[in-house]
Amino acid sequence: MTRTRLATMLIASSALLALGFVVQAQWTPAPDPQYPTSPYPQTTYPPATSYPPQASSPAPSGTQDSGNWDAPDPASDRQHGVARISIAQGDVNVKRGDSGRLTAAAMNAPVMAQDELQTSGGSRAEVEFDSANLVRLAPDTDVRIGDLQYQHYQIQLAAGTIIYRVLRNSAAQSEIDTPSIAVRPTREGEYRISVLPDGTSEITVRSGEVEIFSPRGSQREGPGHSTLVRGNPSDPEFQDIYEIARDQFDDWNEARDRDLLGSQSYARVSPDVDGADDLDRYGNWVPSQYGDVWAPQTAVTNWSPYSNGYWTWTNYYGWTWVDYAPWGWAPYHYGRWFWNGGHGWCWWPGPRVGFQLWSPALVGFFGWGGGLGWVALAPYEAFHPWWGHAWRPGYGYGFYNRGGYGMGAHFNVLSTYRNAAVRGGALTASFDRFGGPGMRFNTASRPQLTNASLVRGSVPVTPNRNSFLFSSRPAVANPRFASAGNRQFFSAQSAYGSGWNRGNYQTQAPKAVQSYQAGGRSTSPTPQRPSAPSSGWQRFGDPARGSSPYRQGFVGGGQENSGWHAFGQPQT
Repeated sequence: MTRTRLATMLIASSALLALGFVVQAQWTPAPDPQYPTSPYPQTTYPPATSYPPQASSPAPSGTQDSGNWDAPDPASDRQHGVARISIAQGDVNVKRGDSGRLTAAAMNAPVMAQDELQTSGGSRAEVEFDSANLVRLAPDTDVRIGDLQYQHYQIQLAAGTIIYRVLRNSAAQSEIDTPSIAVRPTREGEYRISVLPDGTSEITVRSGEVEIFSPRGSQREGPGHSTLVRGNPSDPEFQDIYEIARDQFDDWNEARDRDLLGSQSYARVSPDVDGADDLDRYGNWVPSQYGDVWAPQTAVTNWSPYSNGYWTWTNYYGWTWVDYAPWGWAPYHYGRWFWNGGHGWCWWPGPRVGFQLWSPALVGFFGWGGGLGWVALAPYEAFHPWWGHAWRPGYGYGFYNRGGYGMGAHFNVLSTYRNAAVRGGALTASFDRFGGPGMRFNTASRPQLTNASLVRGSVPVTPNRNSFLFSSRPAVANPRFASAGNRQFFSAQSAYGSGWNRGNYQTQAPKAVQSYQAGGRSTSPTPQRPSAPSSGWQRFGDPARGSSPYRQGFVGGGQENSGWHAFGQPQT
């Protein structure tokens, strides 16, 4: 009787265990190249594979790094800044400055100087310059990136409305140019700027302070009212009006601020690292031998870094990774990845203090006759950059090289890159299926990993037409911006010297009169006589009359005292 009962219990236990495996197999989702937009559930990571011996790679105990670094050029990289499209809702396009081609925008796509962003009706966008500075575009808005360097940002607003946001204390200097004036935020704040259909510039300081520049001088403005600027760019006039009412665009901006400012990731991440605000919502900080590291929550089975996105071509940097994940900026352009035992793949953000520059990707490339492979770099592993003016593509016998220097064939990827030993850690693509959105990649096989060629210098893949795209969605031009390429902009940076440090701008007005930018070129505007005194317009630099926070002419109303003033002229 006892044996019968024991046998029955064993059979029942086996059935339940088998059922559990069936249920688990049915629950596991299939890999999907499009990153899920629903909340990220916890997932079971693939079994850990032991790393090769790490004697050549430093550990927190203080061993030396693996050496053989090909250092990037920090001075040149600083001059070639990159911003992130962090939100692209609806019909948002990018007119690329390098190719002149219009492409549909995508989240995590990189934008650089001379690129142009355009939104259509019902669409919105957000572009992040660093951890503190960003710009948001309302519907039917056209913005050009005039200049983009490390901590130097120049935006040219041709039409529509933007909100420029300085979220945190920042050492960066930014400038927003319109056809008639230039606006520079001076501290943390929220700044709404519009170019109306008639060409009038409208500036509203919700919080903070700005300095508004014209060829005749400058004017500081704070919260509590809006400022209108109109007239010929060589001698514009302005008036202060009551602060414009908040609308849906302001409400969306406020909600987005709450999301970003609610993140605690910058307690662990350097302020040089952009995009860390997104990490708290899509993962967890866990302990490791390198300190606190970030573990993503992903619904994709056998996921690995640099597997769920695509390679796009950018000016100066060449091949650049664009990830589909909403958090996929900081972990792919800063720091390193590694397998962290039971926590799975984790991202190490690098040191909290010190200087970090953006990189197009942090991978090691390897190749063979059939294509190209890549693997995410682990902490302290050797890095071979492929961008910059010094790098030139080339092949040698059995290796890819820079200027005749390279590593021979029969290179063992597993012995150099620790992440290649983890299942799915190394990816491959054929040369003709490497660049552009929508590509599918394969996991590198062991023969490919043990008999490869290390890529040092330029990546040996020539970009094609699809390599300049950010999305497979067709780009439909907004007819409102047909003449935007001919728009001129006033630039305080050009007007008052090449440097960004603040000076006595009002004393340099004669130089400023000649400083306008039209498609990156300087032109000289046609002078125009000031408006008649009865118009009430005021010029920049005029003192306000009376004790009212609004200029008295506007508050009084009427044609004789309408509130419009000239820049730089004393009032009577």
